[in-house]
Amino acid sequence: MGLVFNAYSLVLLFAGIVSLFVSVVIFQRTGKTVRWFAYMMLVLSIWALGYGIELACTTLEQMLLCINVEYIGVALLPVCWIMFIIRFTGNEKWLKPVTLFLLFAIPLITLFLVFTKEYNHLHYRAYSLDTSGPFPLLSITPGIWYRIHTFYFYTMLVWGIVLLIYRFRKADPVFKRQTYVIIIGALIPWLTNCIYLVGFRPFRHIDLTPYSFIAASLIIAFGLLRLGLFDLVPVARGKIIEAMQDGIAVLDPNNRIIDFNPAFKKIFHTYEAQFIGSNIQDVLPRSVDLTSMLENSSGYESMDIQLSRNNVELEYAVSSTKLFEHKTVFSGTIVIFRDVSESRKAEHKLEEQAEELYSLNQLKDKLFSIIAHDLRSPMVSLIQTLNLIGSDIITEKEFSEMLPILLKNTQHASGLLENLLFWSKSQLRGETISPEKIDVKDLTETEIQLTEKRAADKGVQIFNQIDADTFAFADKNMISLVIRNLLSNAVKFCRKGDSITITAGLQGKHLCVGVKDTGIGISPENLDKLFGMQLFTSRGINNEEGTGLGLLLCKDFVEKNGGRIWAESEESRGSTFYFTMPRG
Repeated sequence: MGLVFNAYSLVLLFAGIVSLFVSVVIFQRTGKTVRWFAYMMLVLSIWALGYGIELACTTLEQMLLCINVEYIGVALLPVCWIMFIIRFTGNEKWLKPVTLFLLFAIPLITLFLVFTKEYNHLHYRAYSLDTSGPFPLLSITPGIWYRIHTFYFYTMLVWGIVLLIYRFRKADPVFKRQTYVIIIGALIPWLTNCIYLVGFRPFRHIDLTPYSFIAASLIIAFGLLRLGLFDLVPVARGKIIEAMQDGIAVLDPNNRIIDFNPAFKKIFHTYEAQFIGSNIQDVLPRSVDLTSMLENSSGYESMDIQLSRNNVELEYAVSSTKLFEHKTVFSGTIVIFRDVSESRKAEHKLEEQAEELYSLNQLKDKLFSIIAHDLRSPMVSLIQTLNLIGSDIITEKEFSEMLPILLKNTQHASGLLENLLFWSKSQLRGETISPEKIDVKDLTETEIQLTEKRAADKGVQIFNQIDADTFAFADKNMISLVIRNLLSNAVKFCRKGDSITITAGLQGKHLCVGVKDTGIGISPENLDKLFGMQLFTSRGINNEEGTGLGLLLCKDFVEKNGGRIWAESEESRGSTFYFTMPRG
């Protein structure tokens, strides 16, 4: 093959070799998305090398053979371009078998018609050798398929540019600059091709399109390899932002929304249908004011806000980050809305549990103190007295004199032990409540009989004013202990001549029982301590001891039966303890 190289062919051959080398480097160093740009460089190098050799050919047969080679690049270049753009813009979902068939159909048909051009004359209607210039050139007359392929060529170009503009119209400025570089790089060679099609050609036949393609592609490739143009592919960041559960809005320096993700729209769709161009305060409900946070001059700020969605109150942590170009020029703000409702609830619950645990630890310490002192002391006293009797150290008369004290201590220990056992049982996991229909009048009479002797010894009268056939639905044993403790406390703080009255009345779906005494009453500060987690007690009229465990047990049992307990009192005029339980 006799080749005569000239400036045009040598430039193309050199550029084609460089393009081929760059395509290999890009393919090895980049990911799947940008590899389609490497494929585009590859087919472009085939076009350049084939056309460079064609310009050095001296016979028509040589030129037609080169046409077959260079059209591998010409035919496949637009499909490589659009595949690169589709992946770069994150539209891989379009790449289904049907779409791929339609994209590759025209390039493959073009190759077939070019390879068989001597027989079909559809791509080139005619061709000849033109020797009127400084070196031989191929003169062609386009056929119908040439125009179809040209239309396809420009359709792929326009489609790719539209995808770029649409996908990144709201992108961050750095991504917009990347997109502009790609668009400009694509427009230059296609504009050159338009000039070729309208007839502006050196020596009437030379096509400058591959020259401009090579130049634009090498510029983009240099940015890709040297400047990291595609190191952060915008679609990758876009997909992450769109998939985030946090609402994100990008604001311009005037706090107008210029971009947002689906989560932001989901949070505020009930307030504003159109976001782009709206001031952030116009989108938020009136109860939310971010003005001070957004106007703060520092780089990062945060605050909590309350929002109502579907009649559910939600709590959001809102943070804002200032954006600066060149570290000094304020260009906008990113605002992030994070739903922290569940975490806040968990924090509150942990705080409540910590407080409850602290109270329980105090209660535990108090209980051990009670067991060590209030329960142990009477037992030790009883044992020592019995030892003295057994050793004949004290006489029967002396023992008879000590007996009331021993009896009192033993009764106190017995009551305490009973409460401790009931309380321990109530704290066990798996404890079951056995509610039943109970006659409150009869139950109260039984407990009065158990307390009556101690009341009579102090000169206190007990009156049961509960009507017959008054029923409740509760655990009988628990309610018995509640009434017993309330009666015992009332006797403890009554003086000689005081009285205790038990009443019951309806209160909605509940029965309210009251234990009223005319004793010394309770001070306001002590009244607030009665049903707290901390044990509280005070000595009675005759210096009777208590532990405070009884009222704690009453509260626990009443609440487990679906009721509540409280007290009313006035110093020197008595107290009334009330508790409720479901009606029978």
